[in-house]
Amino acid sequence: MKQANPPERAPDFRAVLLRNLSGGVKLLVLVLATTTLLVLLMQWFVVSRTVPAVEANAREAIDESLLVARDVWVRRNQERTAEQMERVALVQRDQGFIEALNPASQPPGGLFGPGYLPTLVDLLGNFGERSGYSLAVFADTDGTPKAVHPPNSAVPAAELAAVLQRLKAGLAGQPRRGKVTPAASEVVALGGMAYRVVVKELGTQDRQRWMLVAFPIEEELRALRQDLRVHLTLVSERDGVSRTLISTLADTRLVALLSSLAPGAAQVDAVGETWRVRSHALLDVADERVVLRLARSLAPAAAEGQRLRGELWTFAVLGLAAFTALMAGWSRWFVTPSLTALVNAARQVGRQDYDAAVPVLGPVREFRQLASALDTMRQDLRAEEYFDRRLTQLPNRLHFRRELDKALAQGRPVAVLVLGLNRFKEVNRRIGYAAGDRLLQAMAERLRRVVRPGAFTARLGGDLFAVMLPGADAKAAHFAARRIGAELEQPLELDGHRVDRQASIGIVCAPAQADGADQMLARAELALSVAKQRREAITHYDPAFDRESEANLALLSELRHARDNGELRLHLQPKVSLHDQRLVGAEALLRWQHPQRGLVPPGHFIPYAEDTPLIKDLTLWVFEAVVAQQLALRQLGIPSVSINLSTRDLMDLDLPAKLDSLLLKYQADASGLCLETTESAVMGDIGRACQTLQRLRERGFKLSIDDFGEGQTSMRYLKDLPVHELKIDMVFIKGMQTDVRTESIVKALIDVGHQYGLSVVAEGVENAAVAQRLAELGCDEGQGWHFGKPMPAAELRSWTQARRQRQTAVQPP
Repeated sequence: MKQANPPERAPDFRAVLLRNLSGGVKLLVLVLATTTLLVLLMQWFVVSRTVPAVEANAREAIDESLLVARDVWVRRNQERTAEQMERVALVQRDQGFIEALNPASQPPGGLFGPGYLPTLVDLLGNFGERSGYSLAVFADTDGTPKAVHPPNSAVPAAELAAVLQRLKAGLAGQPRRGKVTPAASEVVALGGMAYRVVVKELGTQDRQRWMLVAFPIEEELRALRQDLRVHLTLVSERDGVSRTLISTLADTRLVALLSSLAPGAAQVDAVGETWRVRSHALLDVADERVVLRLARSLAPAAAEGQRLRGELWTFAVLGLAAFTALMAGWSRWFVTPSLTALVNAARQVGRQDYDAAVPVLGPVREFRQLASALDTMRQDLRAEEYFDRRLTQLPNRLHFRRELDKALAQGRPVAVLVLGLNRFKEVNRRIGYAAGDRLLQAMAERLRRVVRPGAFTARLGGDLFAVMLPGADAKAAHFAARRIGAELEQPLELDGHRVDRQASIGIVCAPAQADGADQMLARAELALSVAKQRREAITHYDPAFDRESEANLALLSELRHARDNGELRLHLQPKVSLHDQRLVGAEALLRWQHPQRGLVPPGHFIPYAEDTPLIKDLTLWVFEAVVAQQLALRQLGIPSVSINLSTRDLMDLDLPAKLDSLLLKYQADASGLCLETTESAVMGDIGRACQTLQRLRERGFKLSIDDFGEGQTSMRYLKDLPVHELKIDMVFIKGMQTDVRTESIVKALIDVGHQYGLSVVAEGVENAAVAQRLAELGCDEGQGWHFGKPMPAAELRSWTQARRQRQTAVQPP
């Protein structure tokens, strides 16, 4: 299968299409008499598509008119509010009004006394005729209505008081500007009618009072109806009950539907018509809403569609009758092939099938240019949808899956390799994301060089790449993976840093291991995940991986409750001096006694817990279990216990404080504890790791680098780490007897540790010969089954007693 290459970005295909379509229209007008029968038959297609489009445009125009009407109402409402506030302000500034409110001119009962109240009502009525309001209220300092005009107003006093209190509260704290007192306005329902209410503070000489003035807004709504040809209905919603205040609609059924319309609804069917609706809240408080509903019928849009449909059909029939004979030949020989090809190509692009080129047929220049423009669009869309154009220029996951589907459909064997860079996140953190991008680009370039013709390479996302090998079986796929892995492991220079890359590869083969593209990708990625967990370069998919993955997820869920259920166990493995065989310490290891599964091996749950915050809880459990037994362990001759820290522990800046709390709780000694962490944990964020390690060292803990020799720790960083000990990875210790070069590596690691003033521990010592050789190489301490397996504290007690008896028996008399 030929490797796809992304085409160069084409010019803007939309502009090209517009230019060529313009030329095509001119051509069709000039040669109408010679247009083919197919073009006239396509008129039916145009009719069936155009009329709904016109109707849709009409609906959009109606919706737009509703928006315009709403905006006009908002603007007019603001203008009328300002105008009416000014009218109220003029009343307040009137000399007669001022004199009426002057305490000196009032009878002994005061402004609101029974002797003066009729005068206030008449005063409100006189100014109402001049200012245009239909309802006015004088209120006392606390907002209680005292004088109302007209006296026989049907508006309940409770409604007036509620509006007064709400607007009065809104004015609280507003400063005066000179003698101008603050005012507020809103549209409300009073006595079942709609008013624009203005509340203004009256700065009388003796104390603060309020004036409420209500202006009817029905005429404003009817004027808006005449100006914009939009029906308006004003609805009051109080205590869950909707009530129509004003409506310019005559049909009571439609008005009732609009009044009870659900919030957000944009359309209602009534009286044999469909109406478009736009709602605008004029008042929205806790116990009341006043909503303006603007509505227009869609009947004119439907009528326009019917009219256009009739005109188009008339034109089509007349055209067909007039030009059928003349157009038949032209349609058959020239237009039909070109148009058919273009329509098929457009449908192909619409199905997101971008592989087949658009054919350029026929003698008509405009059709050829249109086909060329359509093909340019196809190439551009293909590149956008199927390629990682931002970074590697490789096909993306969608493209890879599509090609994999095609390969599987042929019935031939297919192998898929999914590749992932190990520790790619460390490159981003240590060198920067720009360097990480360049690393991915370099990886893509090397894949292009090493992958042989016929294979298909893609970037799936992140640091994941995939290679499809049509016709390959498991053996051929493994050979290809080894060749690819060797190429990718070659060092690379990035911003002055030498990056030693290691890639893991997961392999799956069809039809033996999968029968679909999605399943192949999922299983290949699962094999890659297993490869990274096992630190293997290449891993072939095994059905057991699926069962193991499901089991591990279930196990991790149960592990969350293991601590509270008392299922965790502490085991200890002895550490021995290789020079004099003294017991110098032990390593604390976590075990899980599952009620159904029995003793769960740590490799079955620790790696998965390390990917979650749960690992920090497990670390604290182990630490607490150790410090609780510190005195008893010292009595057994174990002066120091090593405890493992995960990456998440090391990144936790609160860890030292948590350990201090446990030491204080059990009166334990930090100097009798060694905290072990791995190279990868330190190098993930070396600055933060060093900060945590330094704080732990200052508290008296001994610090150790576990699994040393994996190749991640730079010597430049090692000398700056505040550690006391190096622990050589067991892979090197186990290989000493079979590989002389491995022994040389162990000797070099021991020398490096000693040069930095660190003690060196070998883990994985399984026989006396290896222990003896390590002692000869200068290694300080050993740990492994040769000395003792991990065991509970009670068993360790028996082990130490038996060890003392053996040592006593072999001592000379």
